[in-house]
Amino acid sequence: MKKILSLVAVAVFMFACGGPQQKTETEEVSALSIKSLMENVDQYVGDTVTVKGTVGHVCRHGGDKMFLVCTESDQKLKVELSGDLTSFSPEMEGLTYAVTGVVEGIKIDEEYLVKWEQELASKEHEGDVEGHDDTPSGEKADMGEHKGSCEQIKTYREQIAASEGGFIMFYTLKAFKIEKVEAEAVEVDPAAKTEEPAVEEKPAVE
Repeated sequence: MKKILSLVAVAVFMFACGGPQQKTETEEVSALSIKSLMENVDQYVGDTVTVKGTVGHVCRHGGDKMFLVCTESDQKLKVELSGDLTSFSPEMEGLTYAVTGVVEGIKIDEEYLVKWEQELASKEHEGDVEGHDDTPSGEKADMGEHKGSCEQIKTYREQIAASEGGFIMFYTLKAFKIEKVEAEAVEVDPAAKTEEPAVEEKPAVE
């Protein structure tokens, strides 16, 4: 009798240990939609995530960044290169991709804008013509509209003045892996390539 009970105990133990392990091996992490990410984006800052979306715009200035758009809303996510990725191609526009990378948050306040203005003044003093702003502040704050830096700074100041915390937040996905999702190409509204992403009414809290 004792021998039978021992065999039963061993069988139960093996089943208990084997079950969860098998589930873990077959478990897959699904990609987040842009909407799902942006609803709780502060919780993902610093984390590696996979986001699925339609490529709305690829920067022609070197192809070092692009924007994923949500076809169900006007939300955008800026994506920049990292890791072994070398460039994004304009041919990607209108297609759906799963992009894996690290979420970064960029806080824009008055101090940030003053530093940006100083960088622009320095460039002007050196004789550079204002165009695509590749100063450290301008490059980080560029959300795809490519309008004049002075006009962009003015827009941000207005948004900061209307915010509750005295700053606004933008988020970037530093991508190190991209994978095309087999789906029909989506016609992207031309306005989606130039309009600035909407800023949440309630700013993020540090």
